[in-house]
Amino acid sequence: MFGITTPPTRNNSQNQTHSQHEDVRVGTSRSANYDAAAADRMKMEYLKKERERREKERAKLEYESKFREHNAASQNHERLESEYKRLSQELARYEQDFAHAEHEQQKRFVDLPVKKKEADDILQKIKQLEAEVQMLKNKHQHLVQESQKIEQQQRSSMLELQKKKTYTEGLKTKIESVKRNAESFKKDTEKLHADVERLKHLI
Repeated sequence: MFGITTPPTRNNSQNQTHSQHEDVRVGTSRSANYDAAAADRMKMEYLKKERERREKERAKLEYESKFREHNAASQNHERLESEYKRLSQELARYEQDFAHAEHEQQKRFVDLPVKKKEADDILQKIKQLEAEVQMLKNKHQHLVQESQKIEQQQRSSMLELQKKKTYTEGLKTKIESVKRNAESFKKDTEKLHADVERLKHLI
């Protein structure tokens, strides 16, 4: 595209139509000078046009490249402008929401110190009550142990009492039996005494 093409050769068709007699009349030196000057002019004209063509081609390619970059930059600019507007609107909404939420939070938690103090007071009471409960538990455990000991002693006493009652009832039974026997022997004795006295008078 940018290569240098071979410059066109000078058209010698008219010169070829000249006869050898005309070339001789013009003269070899004059003809040579004229041909060299014409060739130089044609070469310079060709080089000038070739340079202009290459510059135009280069400018065209650069224009197309810059045009594409311009279009891409314009699209990016429009996209970023749209994104900027969207983010700005979203930021405004979130700033408004944040301000509202912050206000609501301050209203909602304005009594937080009071609640925390109340919670601390209740915690202290709980600790005091826990200490009292522990003391009562210890007392309860001691009373349970004492009660179990007394119950055991009571059971032992009941067994002892039952033994004594049984023994007493046995004694009462024996006493009744002895009493009945004694009364029986008393009657027998009285009867025998009467018989003895009666027989004594008969002797």
